[in-house]
Amino acid sequence: MLVYWSIFAIISIVSLVPLKTKERQLFCVLTGILLIFLAGSRAAITADYDTYLAKYNAFKAGDVDEGIEFSYKLICDFVAETVDHFNGVLIIYAFLTIVPITYALIVETKASLLVFPYFYSYYFFLHPMTQIREAVAAAMLLVSLQFVKEKKLLLFLITIAVGSFFHVSLMLFLPFYYILNRVKLTLKTACICFIICLGISQIHLLNLVLGYDLSNDSYIIAKLYAHKSTIEAGFGERTAGVYILMIYAKILFNFFLRYKQKIIGKNNDYFQIFLNLHFFGCLSYLILSDLHIVAGRVSELLCIVEIFLVPYLVYIFKPRIAGKILILCICLFQLVISLYVVILSGPYQVGF
Repeated sequence: MLVYWSIFAIISIVSLVPLKTKERQLFCVLTGILLIFLAGSRAAITADYDTYLAKYNAFKAGDVDEGIEFSYKLICDFVAETVDHFNGVLIIYAFLTIVPITYALIVETKASLLVFPYFYSYYFFLHPMTQIREAVAAAMLLVSLQFVKEKKLLLFLITIAVGSFFHVSLMLFLPFYYILNRVKLTLKTACICFIICLGISQIHLLNLVLGYDLSNDSYIIAKLYAHKSTIEAGFGERTAGVYILMIYAKILFNFFLRYKQKIIGKNNDYFQIFLNLHFFGCLSYLILSDLHIVAGRVSELLCIVEIFLVPYLVYIFKPRIAGKILILCICLFQLVISLYVVILSGPYQVGF
């Protein structure tokens, strides 16, 4: 674990140093390069590693797997014909994830260095280190927010199409081009929406619908049934109980930022978009809570904007260094949970 903590210490210390814009951008690029090699050079230390390795070997052997996006097969075939090593696949996916995130960070947050400690403390281990396909989709979602803000529909659609090529779940984000541009959420309306969705979650509507014999010819319906049987078998219920508490905490945090939005909003043009998307991400978990695994994946995809939101705490506290220290304490706590409680990754090992 020393490798993880050393990197966290470096990016945290640098985030406390007052740097000019160009210097911050340079550090963002250097940190991105470091994280690409860290995620791409790993051995079997994360939960999904063996699954992706097995699919890579299956594709090398000429097998066909229709249960995964075609992009994964293309990348596997390319790596098999060139370096012929599974870490080549991991490096490509890490590159396709970290580069867009770094770009979005520089463009949408003016290269806020506090983003990296927060991203690293959880989403780095969840996405580019584990869920490598969804990681690319989440990264492209962040990039697409630039085009939501600028109201460039064609570029938004192209970005979503590219991300969906790596994980089809990003198609769920299509309606948010209009939702984020047209739906105005105040603290009062957000509270009302939360209460309504909380009521819907108690009806167990999704579980009721899946109780009927629906046609499972659809890929999505089949996946829902698969997750339903998984939950009914007992898998995931422990984490579901913990996760709902995290969602409530995130909603309270969202309400707090709304209360302080006059102070924060003047410091970044994207604040309202980040805030609303984060809120909808939390609500998605409540509505889909019958299927914890599905709810978790959807909410994690939308809530990734919290890597941009949490650093806004720096504008609330004075002196500003106090806000920075608070943010880093949150990151420290989250990293402990990621490495020692949820155990998203084992001790680092090189895969080459």
